[in-house]
Amino acid sequence: MYRFIGSIAMGNLLSWIIFRGIPDEETIFGISLTWLRFLIPIGSALGVHTVGNIGREEGGFLLPFLGAYLPYLYYSFHDPSIYMSTISAAIFFRYAVHWNRKPPKKTHICK
Repeated sequence: MYRFIGSIAMGNLLSWIIFRGIPDEETIFGISLTWLRFLIPIGSALGVHTVGNIGREEGGFLLPFLGAYLPYLYYSFHDPSIYMSTISAAIFFRYAVHWNRKPPKKTHICK
């Protein structure tokens, strides 16, 4: 449960960083950069994937990526889709996670 909540928090943090980094007004020679908001779910998927792969659990990037874009396409370019895409990415990641059963290699202190 802690990892699930942590992945949602990290996914929201990265997606809000991307969201706040995109200017709303026309900035470069009258060209609007709001089309870059399509990259926001990548931040959600990256945050979920990063927290989900800490420790002995492993999972791929494709399912959180797809899980982040499904609600985002539904809500298009509105703010609440950031939360929904992160939750969806975390659920998709939990569905495909597996355990890494290989024990870590023991190294000598001199190395």
